[in-house]
Amino acid sequence: MDIFIKKAKIFFSVAVFSAVLIGVLLGSIIKNTPQWSFDYAAHKLSTIRYKVDYAGGLNAFLANVPEAFSKQIQYEKNITASIPVLVYHGIPNESDNSLINITSENFKQHMFALKRAGYTTITTPELYSYLQGKIKLPEKSIMITFDDGRIDSYKIADPILDALNFKAVMFTIGRYPLLDERNKYYLSINELKDMNNSGRWDVEAHSYDGHNTYYTSALEQNGHFFSHKIWLFDKNRLETDQEFDDRIQSDLRKVQSDLGKALNKTINSFAFPYGDFGQNSTNFAGARTITLKDTSSKYNLSFYQIAPEIHFTSNYFIPEDKSSPFFNVRRMNINPQWSGQDLVDAIAKGAAKTLPFSDDFTKDNGWIRVWGKLNINPHSLTLSTEPNETGGSIILDGSRMWNNYSLKASITDRNSNSGVYVWTRFQDDSNNLSCNFGKNYIHIEQTLNGIQKVIQGTDYTKDVLPAKDFTVTASVNGRNITCNLNNTLTVSSQFADEKLGTGGIGFKTWQPVIGASSFNIKDINVTPL
Repeated sequence: MDIFIKKAKIFFSVAVFSAVLIGVLLGSIIKNTPQWSFDYAAHKLSTIRYKVDYAGGLNAFLANVPEAFSKQIQYEKNITASIPVLVYHGIPNESDNSLINITSENFKQHMFALKRAGYTTITTPELYSYLQGKIKLPEKSIMITFDDGRIDSYKIADPILDALNFKAVMFTIGRYPLLDERNKYYLSINELKDMNNSGRWDVEAHSYDGHNTYYTSALEQNGHFFSHKIWLFDKNRLETDQEFDDRIQSDLRKVQSDLGKALNKTINSFAFPYGDFGQNSTNFAGARTITLKDTSSKYNLSFYQIAPEIHFTSNYFIPEDKSSPFFNVRRMNINPQWSGQDLVDAIAKGAAKTLPFSDDFTKDNGWIRVWGKLNINPHSLTLSTEPNETGGSIILDGSRMWNNYSLKASITDRNSNSGVYVWTRFQDDSNNLSCNFGKNYIHIEQTLNGIQKVIQGTDYTKDVLPAKDFTVTASVNGRNITCNLNNTLTVSSQFADEKLGTGGIGFKTWQPVIGASSFNIKDINVTPL
């Protein structure tokens, strides 16, 4: 009996030891094999759940499992003429009423709506090659980006992207994942490695330590890292230009080097914190030039949201820029309250438009208010001033790459003091052509690199611009531009600058002094020449 008990104890000890050894070995394997981890299993279950949700239910999902798991649904596509880039930040489960964070449910609906509308996602290398004219991309190509490197955005977005076979870019702040202590708000370097190795995510730079505000005066006023000189309290002065330059270069270099080394990849893209590189707010005139110079020396692409003079929301291949090694890319700010359809509609308004084009203003086709007031009424558009302003202006989104065309607009209800300004070949505020219809003159004006001049004009001894029901025509063909009022008064020039070979359309109302300035546009027609 004693021998039996002794053998049983030995057998039990061996069994326990073996179980512990097997457990340790399995734990080690699981720890070093992400595909066997609990997080990986949870991710795959969430991915399947989103696939079922997108399909419209389990029965619909099971009816077409191969398509649900395919790498990419194939659509009949044309070649795209513009690329929208979306920017997101955090994805909390519940709304925090911020202007940048979107709830998990709304984000899901955004992605589902994009997929159903036929959009496919692109990567930063693809965008760079597209802007250089080295590749063509299918219609409805889009880039999805996130800023900051937040845990909530990754954990919520990743299974949704996986379910839809979408890709995204994460612009991460460099210092937080590289700290020794674990941060509950930002992704760790191991999580960033998993992201980058998944094939769904491209991890890029969002500064090393420049995502804060900094004192810009002795009064402790705040400014952004890449657009403001910082106040040096120990020296009781602002940075010099050289000190600003050195600080910008140091941050750009450090995040590119340290993040790239940790992820074992080359960091080629950079998103400016707050989208600010000196174009929106600054305390010295050289900020924009220095920041872009430093960024372009280290990166292929940089990303921002708003620049005062840039009004088109998508990005275009511009032949004149194809040899450039660097591109500053615009992104669309996303309203967290938008529905999925709202997002699709907003993207469609900014997409490249084709000629011929007509608008009777039964809906908004993508008119961008530059300044003043814009009201789209049933079958008319009203352009007017804000209080204490002298005018207002609008640009048609998606018209950036138009070249040879004739625009004809029916105008009515012009305020007696208002001129009618028609933009053609509009590239940005500093580069465009225009027909300026004043009360007693018609001028052809050219703005090149911010310098505006009249290149041809005719003055009259009486008022020729009616208050009611008249037409204006602006035609551009090669270097020729013609302005026409009511098919009778014409001014032409053959000397438009060759650099203004493409550009969109727009309108401006103005008067020399502050006061009411307005007119209505009943319809417009643009035909190719």
